[in-house]
Amino acid sequence: MDRRLVGVALVVVALAAVMVVPALSGIRSVGTPVAVSLPVPPAVGDCVVRLPAVGTDQGQSPPQVSMDRLLLGSCAGAIAAEVVAFWPDESALVDAPRSRRAGPCYPPLAQYAGLTLDATSTGAAEPWLVEPVSWRPTLAYQAFLVVPTDLERRAGRAWSACAIAPSGGQDYRGSLNASFGIGALPAGFGSCWTPDASGRFGGPGDCAAPHTAQLVATGWTGPYGPSASADIVASCRRVAARVMETADPARGGQLTFVADRMGGLASRWSGNPSTLGCFVVSADGRPLTGLVTGIGDRPLPFAS
Repeated sequence: MDRRLVGVALVVVALAAVMVVPALSGIRSVGTPVAVSLPVPPAVGDCVVRLPAVGTDQGQSPPQVSMDRLLLGSCAGAIAAEVVAFWPDESALVDAPRSRRAGPCYPPLAQYAGLTLDATSTGAAEPWLVEPVSWRPTLAYQAFLVVPTDLERRAGRAWSACAIAPSGGQDYRGSLNASFGIGALPAGFGSCWTPDASGRFGGPGDCAAPHTAQLVATGWTGPYGPSASADIVASCRRVAARVMETADPARGGQLTFVADRMGGLASRWSGNPSTLGCFVVSADGRPLTGLVTGIGDRPLPFAS
């Protein structure tokens, strides 16, 4: 046999041995395993600086948002939402008290914002039950149920949290935390209205923009039947005094009070039309450019 052919054959056999022998014993690679780094779950008081565009017609109340679709950041500048509740697992979420519109988010929101009217309240999440109308102070908000990412869920995480944003979706400055009781409620969480040509309230609109009325509470008469209109207005005036934190909610006649069924008062009310509304209204039609919530004895925010 030609020596060159023999040499080629030996090279082929050697290469085959190099490829086959490791495969028979298993392919090995040198390295050190590294654990996947999971994001830190949100905490109560964290600020959200970016929220995804999420519609409210998803059949969920509130809509779910994965943690990787929002961005936490500094509370010092403009923010989109605040985290007001955290549940470590599914059982804690299931056991949480709920409301019809905001699911488990309203009770912790009420506590976070300081939504109590006085010591006679039965709890931060309960309406004020002393009046003939069971009033609940108004916050214009959108709740989002924040859930772990797909990667976190595969790793066994099942926490959930609630983020609260203004209902209009605008960024704001300041904080919801204890804001209701100290007159520091960000304007985006107010519900402000202006009468149209027919006299019905149109809105709600931006409370930082000119308006002539603020919805300070909604309520219902409960199982005891309807109250007389005069009693409802008087009750509205008293609850407005508590929301405004003043003994003179009319401010010497500068403000007045309108209370009735929202279906008759507001042209674009999307809730139950039989819900009662309590409005604080500019008596002479001068526009307001801020909230009366927690205003105390400070000057009313009339536009200059």
